[in-house]
Amino acid sequence: MFEDYKNAVLNFYQEKKAMGLLSETFENPTQAKLRKECLLILKNRYLKKDDETIKAFFILIISLMIMN
Repeated sequence: MFEDYKNAVLNFYQEKKAMGLLSETFENPTQAKLRKECLLILKNRYLKKDDETIKAFFILIISLMIMN
C-alpha cells in the first residue's frame, strides 16, 4: 500500500515537473530547500488537527534515516 502511495506521489511530481508547474524549491529540490519549505508551511498554515500527521511523517523520516 505504501508503494502505491509513493508511486502516485512521484508520478504527480513528474507530471507537474514536465509541465513546468513547480516552484524553484521543487524544481531542483535539496534537503535544505525542502526543510525550509516545510517550516514555512508549518508557520503559515499550521492546524492543530495536523499534529498526528506531522508526528507520523517525522517518525517515518527518522526511522528511514536510522535504517540507512
